[in-house]
Order: sequence, then structure tokens, then C-alpha cells
Amino acid sequence: MTALCCLISTRSTTAGAPAQELFARANDCYKTDDFAKAYDLYLKIPEKSASAYYNAGNCAYKLKRYGQALLNWRRAEHEWGVLSGNREELLKNIEMVKKIAHSQTTGVSTEQGAPFASLISHVTVISTWFISIIRSAALLYLQLIVLVLWIMLFFYLRPLVRRRYKFVTTLLFVLLALTASMLAIKYSLLYRKHLVIIRTPAPLTSGPGTNFATLSHLPEAQEAAILTESGDFYKIRVNKQIGWINKATAEQI
Repeated sequence: MTALCCLISTRSTTAGAPAQELFARANDCYKTDDFAKAYDLYLKIPEKSASAYYNAGNCAYKLKRYGQALLNWRRAEHEWGVLSGNREELLKNIEMVKKIAHSQTTGVSTEQGAPFASLISHVTVISTWFISIIRSAALLYLQLIVLVLWIMLFFYLRPLVRRRYKFVTTLLFVLLALTASMLAIKYSLLYRKHLVIIRTPAPLTSGPGTNFATLSHLPEAQEAAILTESGDFYKIRVNKQIGWINKATAEQI
């Protein structure tokens, strides 16, 4: 379990003096432990940057609003940038709040003795980093990289094979496959919206209304994919289960 990461300050949080003033006031409130006021001020900032979302998530965590903490940290992740620093701390915070929410709901720690726990943990960390970088990457850049690699293979594959440059040929194929898979995942993330449960009780029902059967109750900080919506309800997929959730209990990332 990692400690909560510190407040992030930046001069380029948002454009315009009012936004910068709000950011500075929110930071001052955070430093004096007035987390509720700081949280409200961060949310008032127009066109929020990764720093504003990150700090808002810190405030929500301090207030034990774990759903809102996860929501803001996920939004920060989208704005983070591929080459930005502190990604490790952001991902640790996201993982931490998900573990807390899970343990409060089930009463079982997610760190307790599964076989191959160390291997599973390392695989999870690598996949989390991979997905996080894809979330932060600009779609246009991924498209350009795939296009350039495809053109290079199209024009240079035959000369490379003739000269038996197997390593270079294999490397180009691997890079093309990797970036193509990243592009596919990016499209999936863009066109399949997700939400976070921010308040409970959050019953998952079989239809868009309170008169339908309750399938389960979702915990705070639970993430889910949005399939469609109808009135005040989202149709979601969560833990291989499909059902409907009231919009008042969740917020879209």
C-alpha cells in the first residue's frame, strides 16, 4: 500500500487569471487541511488540467470520498501526457483507492494469498502502465506512427529480406504490431465510455427503472463500461454482468 501522493502545483494549469487564482486558492486550502473547500475550488476551474484533477482526487481521498477520488484521478490520467512525470504515483493512488473500496465492500484484502501472487502483481503493473500510456497518447500520433511503419515495411521489406537483415525486419514487424494494437485499444477506449460509482447504495437492476429486479449492489469506486443510456439510467457492463444503474449514483469519466 502506497502513501497518497503530494499536491501538484503548476503555473500552466489553465488559461486565464481567474482559473490560476482558483487553482492557487484551492492549493492554499489544501495546505491548511480544508479539503472540502479545496475540492470545490478545484472543480470550479474551467478547462481543468491533469494537475487540477489530480489535486481534486487527493482532496476527495482525504475526505474518504473514494469514488470521487478515483473519478478525478482517472480524468487526470487522460490529461497526463505520455512523457509527463509522476505517472507511477498516480497509478499507485488509483490502485490504492480501488483496493480500499474493495476491502470495505467484501471485508477481504486483495493482497491476501493467491497462488503466483507476485507474478500476477507484476503482470498487472505492466498492463496498467501500458493502458495508462495509451489513455494519455494522442490518437493522431498513434495513427501517424502506424502509417509511417506500414510505409517503411511496404517500401523496404523486399530489400531487407534480400540482404538478410532479419533483425531489422523482425523489429519493424514487432513495432508495427505493437503500435497497431495500441491504436486498436485507443479506439476502444475512445468509443466505449466508462463511469465510476461515486455514491451508494447503487443497485444494478435488470431494466432502466426502480421497478425492475435488483441484480446486485455496486460498491463505491466501482468502474464499469457504459453500453447505452435511457432517461436517468445507464446500461453498463461490470464484472461480466450487464444491467442498469441510476445516473445519480455514478459519473462518467
